[in-house]
Amino acid sequence: MVADAKLRELIRNAPKDTWALIDFLRDGLSWPLPDVTLLQSDDILIDWKPEELHLDPAKVAKLIDITQLPPLTAKQNFGVFFLNFDGNNLPITAVRRLVHRLVSNKRGKGAGTHPTWALDDLLFFCFANGDEKVIHVVNFREKDGKRVLRVLSWSDKPTETRLDLLVRKAVPELSWTTDDAPLLVVDPAGSRALANYREGLRNAKQLSRRMAEVAQDVRDEVADLLTVETKTGPIRSLYRDVREQLLGDITQERFADVYAQTMVYGLLTARIAHPEQFESEQSLAVMKFDNEFLDAIYARFREGSDGIIDVDELGLADLAEQLAGTDVDELLADFGADNQRDDPVVYFYEEFLSQYDPVQRKDLGAFYTPKPVVRYIVKTVDDALKSFGLPLGVADPTTWGEYVKARPDITIPKGALPEDSVVSMFDPANGTGTFLVEWLEQAKRNAGEVGLKTALSHASALEISLASYAVSHLKVSLDLPEDLREQERIPVFLGDTLSEKRVARISGLDDPIGAEGVQADRVKYDWHHNVLIGNPPYDRVESQGTGGFITAVTKGNKALGERSLFDDIFDDAKKHVIFSAHSSLYNLYVYFWRWAIWKVFEENTGPAVVSMITASSWLDGPGFLGLRRLAREVADEIIVVDLHGDNKGTRKDENVFDIESPVAIVTLIRRGNGDRTKPAPVHYASYRGTRAEKLDALADLAVGTTPLETAEASPDWHAPFIPASGGLDWAAHPKLTDLFPWQQPGCKFGRTWPIATTQDTLSRRWTALVDESDINKRSQLFVTPSSGRNIHTRVGDFDRIADLKAGSSHQPIARYAFRSFDRQWAFEDPRMAKTESPSLWESVSSQQVFLGSFTTRQLGSGPAATVTKAVPDLHYFRGSYGGKDIIPLYRDAAGTPNVAPATLNVLSEALGDKVTVEQLFAYTFGVLAGTDYTNRFHEALETPGPRVPLTSDPDLFAQMVAHGSKLIWLQTFGERFGSGELPTAGIGWKSEPSHLPEAKADIKYDPPTETLSVADGALTGIPEAVWNFEVSGMDIVAKWLGYRMAKPAGRAASSDSPLDHIRPSTWAPEWSAELVEIVAAIRETLALVPDGVALLDDIIAGPLIAADDLPAVPAPLRQPPKAGKVAAGQDSLTFDDGMLPGTNEGGLF
Repeated sequence: MVADAKLRELIRNAPKDTWALIDFLRDGLSWPLPDVTLLQSDDILIDWKPEELHLDPAKVAKLIDITQLPPLTAKQNFGVFFLNFDGNNLPITAVRRLVHRLVSNKRGKGAGTHPTWALDDLLFFCFANGDEKVIHVVNFREKDGKRVLRVLSWSDKPTETRLDLLVRKAVPELSWTTDDAPLLVVDPAGSRALANYREGLRNAKQLSRRMAEVAQDVRDEVADLLTVETKTGPIRSLYRDVREQLLGDITQERFADVYAQTMVYGLLTARIAHPEQFESEQSLAVMKFDNEFLDAIYARFREGSDGIIDVDELGLADLAEQLAGTDVDELLADFGADNQRDDPVVYFYEEFLSQYDPVQRKDLGAFYTPKPVVRYIVKTVDDALKSFGLPLGVADPTTWGEYVKARPDITIPKGALPEDSVVSMFDPANGTGTFLVEWLEQAKRNAGEVGLKTALSHASALEISLASYAVSHLKVSLDLPEDLREQERIPVFLGDTLSEKRVARISGLDDPIGAEGVQADRVKYDWHHNVLIGNPPYDRVESQGTGGFITAVTKGNKALGERSLFDDIFDDAKKHVIFSAHSSLYNLYVYFWRWAIWKVFEENTGPAVVSMITASSWLDGPGFLGLRRLAREVADEIIVVDLHGDNKGTRKDENVFDIESPVAIVTLIRRGNGDRTKPAPVHYASYRGTRAEKLDALADLAVGTTPLETAEASPDWHAPFIPASGGLDWAAHPKLTDLFPWQQPGCKFGRTWPIATTQDTLSRRWTALVDESDINKRSQLFVTPSSGRNIHTRVGDFDRIADLKAGSSHQPIARYAFRSFDRQWAFEDPRMAKTESPSLWESVSSQQVFLGSFTTRQLGSGPAATVTKAVPDLHYFRGSYGGKDIIPLYRDAAGTPNVAPATLNVLSEALGDKVTVEQLFAYTFGVLAGTDYTNRFHEALETPGPRVPLTSDPDLFAQMVAHGSKLIWLQTFGERFGSGELPTAGIGWKSEPSHLPEAKADIKYDPPTETLSVADGALTGIPEAVWNFEVSGMDIVAKWLGYRMAKPAGRAASSDSPLDHIRPSTWAPEWSAELVEIVAAIRETLALVPDGVALLDDIIAGPLIAADDLPAVPAPLRQPPKAGKVAAGQDSLTFDDGMLPGTNEGGLF
């Protein structure tokens, strides 16, 4: 026999073409074939045309060619044909037609122009030439008077498991024997290599397609029954029980969906776990799913419907029959055959979902945890457990009784008995079971099959999705030895970790559905857990009260002083950060972290470890300081592996998931009883790069080939888990937010239609709104969110929008800084706002300037700040991630400096002359926007928040003031810090657009000619550097044009409000002039940068004013100025020429 490695290579190559197959037959299976390199093809094969075999070419259109392998020995009495087909699939009809022509009616009486054979003396090798190369070995048998087709298939990209199976089963039966034929021809009845052909069950892809078809039918049938049944009907009763006892927020639509998925996956699991139930005589009526809960809901579905549902018609019975005739070993070997996943069951589930529900498929792909991530987390926990004195780690069988004898400082925790294992693992969001499977595999590595059994006995998990629950049972079943699978229930339970404890029905323990709910509650509330691992969901929720047990007041009435677990982290945010930062806490992953800390550390004493991968915003986000404090309290040590992955951020970085939110693995370790008076040290490691690079790094960490290199974060209770970057020199520079102590979020309307690129558009939208007399329709036009103002909200002395008559006039339309360099228009009307910014609007004057930057997020390439004279949008600076990032020059319209007087005094003394707020503002802007600031301080800016190198050299200070003043003049288009028109020489329209760009392809830039084409217009004189100019990832010119297309960029284009669909239909003439100004402003800004770079070099090399040299900023100066109460119709502000007179009500926006 040929060497195994060579044989596997021959098998892998065989599907590629006829000659590779001949090599496999000759060198791998010992067929007496000559070396094809020594002969012509005609010497080996006989070509046949369809007509020669009496086949209609039109009926075998996909058949490319037919060749026959002539007899290889004198005694050979079977025929071998090679068939080449076009496409991915095996055209069974074409093969059957060919067989009909080649099979003799009676053996030995073939009298045609071509040879004939007995049915079982024919062997076909069929090539499918589609997206992948596949070979199908086809043979026929007579059974009960019918021709039964049998098939064995594999591709040129088989899994290793598939190759193992082919070597073990196919090679012996296809190998040449002393009977001058392969074994499957000599003994067709005893052949096991070829399975009876059933459409959809030949490989994993075909099975997934068939399962999807059946699931869709079941889903639709259940959905219909839920609609027409009475409240006491069997399906509605089942739905009610699941909702009341297991999943409190499941909808009818979702129930029908997950029920259907559960049934088809339950059948597959049952076929794998209990093949004896699928014998031909077995009826689907007695099918068992290897899980009492799945058995119960299936029985309720079938028997409780009193014949309403025909299970057989829905395809479940047919699917069961097809599974009965399937070689399951071969099917399992085909899982993951495309090698796209290292988790074949999940890959197969993805294949199923892509047919069944592509949206769910996308969601699954987004949150499937890559194996290296899981392996690193489990290995980190394993190492922690060993450090606790449990030498077998996850597989350790030590009981609490034994442990406390060895460690007298430890007591047996609540919920545990002396005979219980010390190790008790819980996954609160099991998904498809990836963490549980890795937990078991690690146990097997630690202590073999005994360790596997031990680890299974002290593991548990909850899953909220019925479909994922079924998939995880299948996945874990495949990972267990058969005897263990029969002895132990797979410890995955259906339930919501965050839900409050339910009151169980009296009959709960007798009813498997009720019992599942009772058991889920026991796992959550009664069982002791000192290990928690997982990847919980990251979804923002609207407000407090959506976190179930975490936000519920568990002791009674909150008005009487009782608190929720969420309050423990929320109170810190209320005390230390602004209101706008609070919303970040309303996220499921935050709730899961709070639950994990409560369950593992606060409910129990003794050694414990929690390790989860979640969104990384809590590492340094200002709103999460309470969660960081709590983590430092309960742990002795915190390990952070920051995987970054902000795909839309200012510093784009590939994510390990198919999502855009950056992620991190955080591990909390307590080695004893803990000391909550000492903050745990935080060890921080950072990994940037491609997804593959990050996963490779985690894989190396898991196997110990590379050590985890960390830096220490600040020990302060509330400090970020990320160490400050930049070193002492950087820290010596004053913070931007200390120089200008009042920062404010920009304006947030919460709806897109009050902002537009032309004033006329807003006027038309207003008219459409107030002319709608139907109040419900007016409300829909207005766009009413789940919280915030609506058309019935009374705001000061303004009329309610619901009360306005047709033809009512609107409030003033003002210039609005929508994005950096992008001047749009907005209603100056607080009734339309979601987040008011009254101080910003009331501070507007003919001298005011607003600076935008990032103070709590990382800065990307380009200037670190931009300026505008108009009130900025929340996301003004770079189109997203807006926060408390707007810094006004003045605190009010009267010109009160947004600088502490003591700061100006110190600067004046240091520089030997009076320093004004305008000079400091211009100096700061010159440093941030007119140098190489973001490149020079790239590493230091890893920790968010700009700092300003302040010179004490009067001459350098004056030069930077002049530099910054010129930049402000340019970026406010000549209306601040100077006068006169911008220099636009060399920039001009060759022809202005006559219509709006319809698509991105209508906007093109040609570097050689420095020409920008916009629809049918052309603007010349645009340097390539201007076209490429960006602000932390936002391309300024392209973005500006994107908002002026027929279907503009941004959320407005997809808005449901008809008001958003009222937009310009032609190119507005004023846009042409604005674009020229933008190009001029950027061109001149870039021309000034080299001088700014040299100037900053001199400043840093010279004497500096350190942060410690400046006085502390009084707390009141960090607060927004108090907005005045102004009635509707009363002028309150001094407006410049770019704004129409406005009115105010207790502050606008």
